[in-house]
Amino acid sequence: MSTSRVFPESHLKDSTDPHYVSLSILDATTTNFSPTCATWIYNPPKDTHTVSTQQLVISLQKTLDAYPHWAGQLQYVSYNANGDHTQRFERLGVLYGAKSDPGVEVVIAQRPEIVSSFVPTAAEREVGSGLWNPEETSLAELVPTASSLALHDLVHFEGLPAMMVQLTSFACGGLAISIKLAHPLADAQSLMGFAHNWAAINRALITNEPLPSLCPIFEPEQLDRAASGNIDASNPDPKLIEAARNLPLHRYDCWASLDGSPSFMAQLTKIPSELDSNTIKLGKPLSWSEWDLTAPVSHYLVSFTVDEIKNMWEDASSNSEIRISRLDALLAHIWMLII
Repeated sequence: MSTSRVFPESHLKDSTDPHYVSLSILDATTTNFSPTCATWIYNPPKDTHTVSTQQLVISLQKTLDAYPHWAGQLQYVSYNANGDHTQRFERLGVLYGAKSDPGVEVVIAQRPEIVSSFVPTAAEREVGSGLWNPEETSLAELVPTASSLALHDLVHFEGLPAMMVQLTSFACGGLAISIKLAHPLADAQSLMGFAHNWAAINRALITNEPLPSLCPIFEPEQLDRAASGNIDASNPDPKLIEAARNLPLHRYDCWASLDGSPSFMAQLTKIPSELDSNTIKLGKPLSWSEWDLTAPVSHYLVSFTVDEIKNMWEDASSNSEIRISRLDALLAHIWMLII
C-alpha cells in the first residue's frame, strides 16, 4: 500500500494569488455529518487492457483542475462577533491555490482476492431475497482511512485533506475506486458529478481524444444571497424566526438537551465558550427517552430485478397525469416501506 498527496495539474503553475471562498450556511450545518463517500467495484476487463492506477491518478489530477478547492484547506473562519454573516461562529471557508494546500490523499492498495470472491455478482445478488450484507466482507478496507479528513472531529483541520481517494487492485485484474469527501464541500450529487467527469477525462486520455471541458459550479455565496432579510444584521429577524418555527417539521435544540443525553452526544449539548449563553434562547430539548441505543442495526444492499422495477413503474404510472421515472417509482416504493 502506498499513500501520497496529489494536486490539480495546474496547481501553482500560474501567478494568481491563493483563493479564499466562504462556504454557505448550509455547508456549515453539515460539519458534523458523515463524510460523503462512494465505492465502485469493477470486474476485470474483458479484453487484454489492464486498468492502470497510474493512469487514473493522472486523469484525477486533470479532473481536479475543475475542482481545485477540493485539494485546498477546509477550515473554520476566525470568529468575529461584529463581523458579517461569513464570520459567525463555526462558519467555514476553503483556501486553495496556496503552497500550503493539503492536496488530495491517494491510496494505492492491492487485495489478494478476486472480485467475485470479495463481493457477489449482480446475478448472485438477485438470487433468493436479493439481499446482501456487506458487513460479511472486508468492504470497509476499500475506503481510504490512512489520514483523517479536515474537521473530522469538529476541531482539527490544519494540513488535513478534504478529499481522499483509494484505488484497490484485485488479483483478477478488477479494481475498486473509493472517493471520500468532507461533507461541507460535497454532497452525494456533487460526488457523482465528479465521478462522471473523472471518467470522461480518463476515457479521453485512453482513446487519445480531446479532453472534455468541465464546468462545475462552485459559488456557495449564491445560497446566502438568496436568503430572506438582512443576513448581516446583528440580531435575528423575529418575523423570519416565527415563519421558520411554524414550518411542519420537528425542531430540537442540542444546547437544551444535556439532561439524559448519552455520553457520546454530551459535547454537542454544551454552549461554546465563545458565545454569550445569557443571550441565547433555548429551544425544545431532544427526547432522549425515545432513543433505543441498544437496537441492532445492519447494513444491506438490496437488489431489484428489471421486472420488479418495471412493475413498480407501471403501477405508479397507471393513474398519474405527470411523468414518473423508474427511479421515482423505486424510491416511492422504498419510502412507503420505511414510513
